[in-house]
Amino acid sequence: MVARSTVLLLILLWTSGAASSQLGNGLLGYALYGGSSKSEPPAVQSVTQVDTGLEVTFSPPGETGGYPVSGYQYSLDGITWFDVPGGVAGVVVPSALVTPLPTHPVYRRSVSAAGTSESNATADVDVDPNTYAVTPSVGDGGSITPATVQTITEGDTTTFTVTPDSGYEIAAVGGTCGGSLSGNTYTTNAITAACTVRVTFALLDRAVPVPVMPVWLLLLGSLILLTLPRYRRLL
Repeated sequence: MVARSTVLLLILLWTSGAASSQLGNGLLGYALYGGSSKSEPPAVQSVTQVDTGLEVTFSPPGETGGYPVSGYQYSLDGITWFDVPGGVAGVVVPSALVTPLPTHPVYRRSVSAAGTSESNATADVDVDPNTYAVTPSVGDGGSITPATVQTITEGDTTTFTVTPDSGYEIAAVGGTCGGSLSGNTYTTNAITAACTVRVTFALLDRAVPVPVMPVWLLLLGSLILLTLPRYRRLL
């Protein structure tokens, strides 16, 4: 009789443990925390695009299944998951993981000793592409158009018109954006960070003009040279 009771107890302990996702949850978990089922997922409150990525705020699950929630996880595809410490009310999904333009759901799930909960997803979020400031800088002797800071979408290029003043020429166009000059138009490389376009000008090399003597003065000089010997003989 004792052996049969022992076997039944072992079977009960094994079946209750098998119903959970981790060894040792079973009756011990029920005795300690009042249950052994997985937690509900956290309730997502909002998703907002910020400079560093997508900020997701959430509240703890209403039903933990009997075990304390030890942390959370998030995913952008429901396959690859990233850990979030317990006790926090939000997380910023890094911009490196977020692809601009397509809509993104952000999946969240709870983690406890019973395993991970089912996941829930935010509404789709339209992610705006990154933009960067392109700042023109010009020295004396000319101008650049546009002359104000340009906000350029990541991966795009932008152009500037470089115009020297009278008596000047373009000496160099450079800066941190990279690019090429064709005539008076400078086109940057694809913009991947804030950068600057710098333009310098130089004075044109001009030959010193030789004064041109009027024709009448040349004729007068020739006449004087011709008559000068005769005038000396008369003297």
